Amino acid sequence: GPRAVMSAGGDLRLGEATTLTWRVFDGEIGLGYEVRCEEGLWVLAGQTMGTVGKDGVVALDCIPLESGSLPSPELLLGGEGASGGKVTVKPPGTQTLNLTPVG
Repeated sequence: GPRAVMSAGGDLRLGEATTLTWRVFDGEIGLGYEVRCEEGLWVLAGQTMGTVGKDGVVALDCIPLESGSLPSPELLLGGEGASGGKVTVKPPGTQTLNLTPVG
């Protein structure tokens, strides 16, 4: 089935927008997707539902509302969840990005 790999376009800082990108592999043409997140932890800006082509890309601006280790927004593909993870969000003014995979 389809797979997706998430990456961040910059440092994750509390209250600041960062582009999260999911690169989709082995998908179908016109595969439906939805990006979800835990309410109160993230603000998602952009198209959270739509279709993505085979080997396509989904990109959203995401704003973390808490610092520390947060569950990352999740990309659902054709009803199946992509592998999730945790991201570490630093307080404003720090310059480090930490991604900690789960499982």
